[in-house]
Amino acid sequence: MGGIESALEMIAVFGVGMVAMDTLDSVLFRAAFIKTLGTTGFRYLSYALSATALIIAGSSFYESPKQFQYSS
Repeated sequence: MGGIESALEMIAVFGVGMVAMDTLDSVLFRAAFIKTLGTTGFRYLSYALSATALIIAGSSFYESPKQFQYSS
């Protein structure tokens, strides 16, 4: 068997496994999300995630200021 056939078989096996894992993950995440939706914990979690995203964006801007400067 050639290398291309082996690669295609491995891609097929990996693809079937990923579909199964994604389906399981989506079911579990949906169940957990429904339980927390509308609670104060969900609100605080969303605020914390937004604050974390702003901190990461600000720190990346601070670390490389030359990237965002425009030259004319």
